[in-house]
Amino acid sequence: MSATTPSRRQIAGADPDAIGGEAFALVPEDYNGPCRLTCEGAKSRDEAVFPTYSIAAIAATYAVSVSLGGFHTAELTMAAASEVTHRTWVDWLCA
Repeated sequence: MSATTPSRRQIAGADPDAIGGEAFALVPEDYNGPCRLTCEGAKSRDEAVFPTYSIAAIAATYAVSVSLGGFHTAELTMAAASEVTHRTWVDWLCA
């Protein structure tokens, strides 16, 4: 894991020609450990923890999709392995 403080970087959304939200990651670029996904919508909030960044990034992309998740913002942050709530993004999507 990188010793520097990670910057918030966009991983999905913000296409001016598309409808949907934006997803961000606040983890070091080389990090692939457990990640917490926090989703915000107009009237809802959801959290899930995945075993890897790559799985969490897929879930975040779905979260801000209008036809699937409908959230306006999704953010990934580091989490502990003991906090994992969903093994795959499909588990979360179908929950």
